[in-house]
Amino acid sequence: MMKRLVYVLIACSLMGQWAYADTYYVDARDGDDRASGLDSTAAWRSLDRVNQATFQPGDTLLFRAGRIYEGQLKPQGSGSEAQPIVVASFGDGYKPRLQAHGRFLATVHLYNVSGWELSGLDISNYGPEREAGRAGVIVEIQDFGVAKAIRLHELDIHDVNGSLVKKEGGGAGIIVKNGGRETPSWYEGLTIEHCTVKRTHRNGILINGYWSRDNWHPSRAVVIRHNLLEGVPGDGIVPIGCDSALIEWNVMRDCPRLLPDSEAAAGIWPWSCDNTIIQFNEVSDHKAPWDAQGFDSDWNCRNTLIQYNYSHDNEGGFLLVCNDGNASGRSSVGNTGTVVRYNVSVNDGGRITGKHAGFSPVIHLPGPVSNTKIYNNVLLVSAHRHPDADSTLVAFDNWHGYPDSTLIANNIFYALSPVDYEDAKATRIFYSHNLYYGEHIDRPGDPAAVLDDPLFVTLENLGHPGMDALKGLLLKSGSPAKGKGRPLVDSVVSDFYGQPVLPGQSPDIGVANNLSRNAFAPGQLWHDDRGEHINAHGGSIVYHDGVYYWYGEKRGGRQSQGVNVYTSTDLYHWRYEALALSPVEDPNSDITWGCIMERPKVIYNERTKQFVMWFHLELRGQGYAAARAAVAVSDSPTGPFRFMDSFRPNGNMSRDMGLFVDDDGSAYHIYASDDNFDLRISRLTDDYLQPTTQDSLLFREHREAPALFKYRGKYYLFTSACTGWRPNRARLYVADNLFGPWTSLGDPMRGPESEITFDAQSTFVLPVPGKKDTFIFMADRWKPGDLKDSRYIWLPVRLDEDVPYVQWEDVWSLDDL
Repeated sequence: MMKRLVYVLIACSLMGQWAYADTYYVDARDGDDRASGLDSTAAWRSLDRVNQATFQPGDTLLFRAGRIYEGQLKPQGSGSEAQPIVVASFGDGYKPRLQAHGRFLATVHLYNVSGWELSGLDISNYGPEREAGRAGVIVEIQDFGVAKAIRLHELDIHDVNGSLVKKEGGGAGIIVKNGGRETPSWYEGLTIEHCTVKRTHRNGILINGYWSRDNWHPSRAVVIRHNLLEGVPGDGIVPIGCDSALIEWNVMRDCPRLLPDSEAAAGIWPWSCDNTIIQFNEVSDHKAPWDAQGFDSDWNCRNTLIQYNYSHDNEGGFLLVCNDGNASGRSSVGNTGTVVRYNVSVNDGGRITGKHAGFSPVIHLPGPVSNTKIYNNVLLVSAHRHPDADSTLVAFDNWHGYPDSTLIANNIFYALSPVDYEDAKATRIFYSHNLYYGEHIDRPGDPAAVLDDPLFVTLENLGHPGMDALKGLLLKSGSPAKGKGRPLVDSVVSDFYGQPVLPGQSPDIGVANNLSRNAFAPGQLWHDDRGEHINAHGGSIVYHDGVYYWYGEKRGGRQSQGVNVYTSTDLYHWRYEALALSPVEDPNSDITWGCIMERPKVIYNERTKQFVMWFHLELRGQGYAAARAAVAVSDSPTGPFRFMDSFRPNGNMSRDMGLFVDDDGSAYHIYASDDNFDLRISRLTDDYLQPTTQDSLLFREHREAPALFKYRGKYYLFTSACTGWRPNRARLYVADNLFGPWTSLGDPMRGPESEITFDAQSTFVLPVPGKKDTFIFMADRWKPGDLKDSRYIWLPVRLDEDVPYVQWEDVWSLDDL
C-alpha cells in the first residue's frame, strides 16, 4: 500500500517541525480557560479561548464529546498539506455541539487560513430571525493567495435559518468563498465529504468563487462527495468558479416547499465552471417555484459531464441545460460541450402549484447552449401524472437565443402517460437511435427509432430511494434495445451498472450495456452480484476446487473495515460471500476497530488443510508506526478467519507484503521493511503460520507493493516506488533463486501512462489455471480520499523474448491469450 513516507534526510530536516506539533483539548463543562489546554485534564473551556490561539502545522484540536459549545469557532494559523491542523473530538458521547444561535454569521468560520481538517462535529446556527448569508460553516479567503488542503469530514450541520431569497444573500449549511482584488485567491485541494446538511435555509453546499471570465481564478481539486442533504428548500450543491470539480455520491431529498414564488433553485449544478463531473448522485423531491430540476448545467460553463445519477420526483424535471444569451462575451463563455449520459429519471416534472404551475418539462434547454449531447439515459414518465402537470418530455426554449447542435441519442423514453416535445426555434437538433415506448405526441424525427417495449427486468421499485431501486432497468434477454444504439464514446466508459461500453461498438439503448462476450475493462467500475462495486483492495486470489476466491481490503471511504472475500468460476463475475476477517470490539486486541488492515494475502496449506491469511497490520492510534505482519486461519475459504497473532518478522518492520508458494509447497513472505527502504523475504514454517530464521534482504532500493510469480524456472517480482498515494514507475526484477541475487529488468509497463503503472500499483500476479504460462497482473488504482471507490487494473502478462511485460488494453478477455 502506498504510504506517505518520510525519507531519512527529509525526516531529519522535519524532526523539529514535528516536535512542535501539539494536541489541545477543550471541555465546555470541566475545562478552564486559564489551563494549558495540552492535556484532557487541563482542557480549555470556551471557543473564545480557542480563537485566541494561533495553531501550527500538525497541531490537533480536540473537543470533548457529549458537550455543548456556545459561540463561534474562528481559529487562527495554517497547517500544510503534509501537516494539516486537525479538529476532531475525544471522549464518549454525542458529537461536540457547536451552536451560535444566530449571534454570528457562521458557527465555524475558517478565515484566511490553509491546511485545516474538521471532522466529527455537530454544528447549528438558528437565530431568532432569518438573516441573509447565515451558515453553519463558512470557509473564506480574501486577498490571501492559494489555500490548500481544506477538508470538512463527517460534520453534522443543521438548523440554519438564513434568508430564503437568493438576491438577499440566502444562507446555507456550508459556504466556501474566495475572492480579492489585490491578491487573487483560490483553493487547491478542497474536500467536503461524509457530512450531513439538514434543514439549512436557503441552500446546502455552495462554493462562491470568481464568476466573471474577465477575472476568473478557478479553484481546483474541489471534491464534494458522500454527503446527505435533507430539508434544504433551495440549491443543493453549487460550485461556482471551479475547474474540474468532482461532485459524486451525494443524496439530496425531502426538500420542503418554503421558497417564495419569485425564487428559482435546483439540486446539483455548476455555474462559471469548466470540466465539472457530477456523478452517482441522487436528487429527489425538489419543489422550488422555478427550475426545481434534479440536475443542471448552467451558463458560463464548459464541458460539464453529468453521468450515473438518479433523479426522481423533482417537480421541475430531471435536467436543465441553459445559457443566458444576454450575458456579455467578456464575462461569460456561454454553455458548450455538456454531456449527459447514463442517468435515470423517474416521475420528474410534475409542478402544479405556484405561478409557474403547469410548466415542468423533464428536460429543459433554454438559451443558446451549444454542442450538447444527451445519450443513454432512461426517462420514465408515470402513469399517475396529475392532469394539470406538464406533459412535455423535452423542451427547447428561448433565453435571449435558442440552442444549437444538440444530440439526443440512445435514450429510452418510457411514457406510461402521453408526452410531447417542443423544439421552438432551436437549430440542428438530432434525435438518433432512441427507444420510444408509450404515447409520444408529435414524436421527433428519428430515423433509427425503436418503438417496442424495452423489456426491463422489472419496474417494481422504480421511484424508491437509493440506487438499488434501479437494478430493474437491466434488459431482459430478447430486448429490442440490445445492440441498437449508436456508437458515441471515444474511449471505454462504464454503463450505469459498471459494465464497459466500447468505442466503435453499437451499445444497448438505455443505461445498461451487455457485452457480447465476457471481458475485463481495467479501471472501470466492477460490480458484484449485488450490483455493488467490488470492495477487495490490495488483495489476492486463491483457486481451490474449481472456484476462485478473491480476498481484499474492505474499505469504508478511508476506514479499514477488515477483509472481504468474493467467489467466481470465470474471473469475470463475482459473488460476494462474506467479511472473511473483521476487526473486533475488544480494545486489547491487535485488530480492534481503528486498526489498519492492508494487503491481505491468502494461501492454502495442503498439509494442514487450512487457509492461511497474512496481512500488514497497523495498531489502532499508532498511524503507521507499528509496521507488523499478522496471521489468521480458517478451515473454510470463505471464513470466518481466526486471528492468530501479529509481530515483526525476525524483528523487522513489515508493511507492504505478498505471499508465494513454490512448486515444492514451501511458502514465503515478501515484505517491505526498514521504512520501506528494504525488501525482504522469509521462508515460512511448514504450517505457514510463522517466519523461519531463513530471512534475507533482497535489495535496498526503496520499493514496495511486491507481486511475485514464477515462469519457466525463474522468479519475477513486480514492485512499486514509494511516493505516497501517488502512482509511480513500476520495476520488474528477476532471479534464479528466491533469495537472490535479483536483477532489475526496468519498467515492464507499456502503453499510455505506463510511466505511472497506468495510474495504479501492483498487488498480485495470478497464474491462470488451465492456461500454461498465462498470468494476470493485478493492481489497484487508489483513490486516497475514498479508498472504497479505488478501481482495479487487471492486465495480461505478455512475453517479449521470454521477458515479461504488461501492455495496456482498454478491454481484453482470457480468450485473447
